[in-house]
Formats: sequence, structure tokens, C-alpha cells
Amino acid sequence: MRYLLASARAVRQLGETHDAIDLSCLMTGYVLTRTEGIVYFSVKNSGGVIVNKIMVNLLASFIPSRKRRQEFRCLARLEHCAQENDIQIAEENKKYVDLHIEGKNNKIVIKKGFTGKVHMHIEGDNCTVIFEENVKVNDLLEIFLAGGIHKKIKNAVLYIGKNTSFESCRIFTCQSNTSIEIGEECIFSSETNLFHTDGHPIYDLQSGKIINKVKGLKIGDHCWIGKRATLLKDVELGRDSIVGWGSVVSRKFYAAAGLSCPPEHCVIAGNPAKVVKTGVTWRSVDESGAYARNEWDGESA
Repeated sequence: MRYLLASARAVRQLGETHDAIDLSCLMTGYVLTRTEGIVYFSVKNSGGVIVNKIMVNLLASFIPSRKRRQEFRCLARLEHCAQENDIQIAEENKKYVDLHIEGKNNKIVIKKGFTGKVHMHIEGDNCTVIFEENVKVNDLLEIFLAGGIHKKIKNAVLYIGKNTSFESCRIFTCQSNTSIEIGEECIFSSETNLFHTDGHPIYDLQSGKIINKVKGLKIGDHCWIGKRATLLKDVELGRDSIVGWGSVVSRKFYAAAGLSCPPEHCVIAGNPAKVVKTGVTWRSVDESGAYARNEWDGESA
């Protein structure tokens, strides 16, 4: 108990000292340091997932600031995940990435220019998540590459192109050997979903084979996904597409328009979604001011 109390005092004093504090007396072997007011955490000898969770939450409870407690938890979990996985995240961004990994040989790369908050949960091995430069999250991006009630997954890939931004979005798959690819300069409005799975297997009654396997979900460059829109498994959007508010997009959304492949420069809307307009493009900001002025110039509404 005296060691725990001493450790708690050490955590509180991190805001006042630049010295590293060795907490190896807690058996699992923790080191806390302070850099520019932020608590950093490292594990010298892992005590297992359960022990680490208990110790992280216990030590965090002694940090007065709620914001610093959350930063401490993020950094602690990230440091623990890095023991058996390849984690490449800039130091200034680590405190904003809440990373949970149950698996080995996964690769997480978040390149320079990232801003925002990410919750990432991976239950699997050999999975890859890559954020290219200047990915922005204004609210929260949630990523789940996890088997859930099924077994751990393997070789799932999530790729987000440069200059893509999110309000709030949830990205989910529970299958191995799948990919989710988001192009460059896309924007995602709030409460959007990429649900790259059916969640449960469906079998052919006679053969017993699974008939709802998952391949890849792909969003082209410069796509705009409207608020509360959901993209289901294996959807492919052509570049410069717009998905309307609340739309539910399945992989064959373009078939109703008599098309054999996803079109570019189009608007997709509805539930189930279909192509409602073609030959369009969009901009995130109209620098001329014409959009805000909203002048009709004799045009009909």
C-alpha cells in the first residue's frame, strides 16, 4: 500500500517536475515521465492485458484533471500496444489516439498533419491502418477491425487518403482479408457509417456454404458523404460523388440506372440509394461568395 500511495503522489507531482519516476515497485514495471506538461507512460515488463488495464485506470484516478486523465490512458494503452505491433504516430498526436489492440503484428501509421480524436479497436493479427497526410477529425472517428462475437480477424486493411476530413464517423468490419479504401480530399459529415460487413453469416440451405462473404469497400477521390449516410459492404463510389443525407448505399446502387459500374460526378440518395443526378461536382468552400449570396438571376427554383 505504501508503494501505491507513493506512486499516486508521484503521478500528482508530474506537473511540477521534469524527472522520470520509476514505478517498478508495482511489479509490472511502469515508468512515468513529464514532457511539456503531458504525462508519458511506458512499460518495462508487461504484466498482461488485465494487469495493465487495472494499473492504468488505478494510476489515472490520481490525476486531478479529467483531460490529463484521458491523455494518460491513451498514452498508456498505446505504449502497451506498441510492444507487439508497429505503431507509427507522431508524438504530438499520440494523446489523441485511443488505441486498443488485442493481437500481434498489426501496423498503425498516422502521418503528419493529423488533427482530431480517434478511437481505434483492433481484435486481430496482421491488420493495417494508414492515415495519409493531413487527415482531419472535427469530432470523433471510431474504427473497429474486430471479430466481436466471432474469432479474431487477420489481414484487414483500412486506408485513408490525404486531405480527407471527418465530422463524426464509424468504420466497422468483422471479416479477415478485407479492405476499406477512402480516397483523397473526401469529406464525411456527422453520424456517417461505413459498415463493411453483414455482422452474421448467411448460409445456402442445401450446400451449407456461406453466401455473404466480404471483399472490398472503395470510395474514390473527392467524395462527399452526407449526414447520417451509411455505406454497406463492398460499396464502390466513383470519384467526385455526393451521397445524400440519411442514404443507405448498397453495392448495386447504380444498377437501377442501367449502369454496369459506379459512375463519377453523380449524386446518390435514398434508401435504398440510387443515382438521382449526374454531371455534377462540388466544392467544400465557395470563395467567390456566390453560394452565400444565393442570387437566382432569373432562374427558376
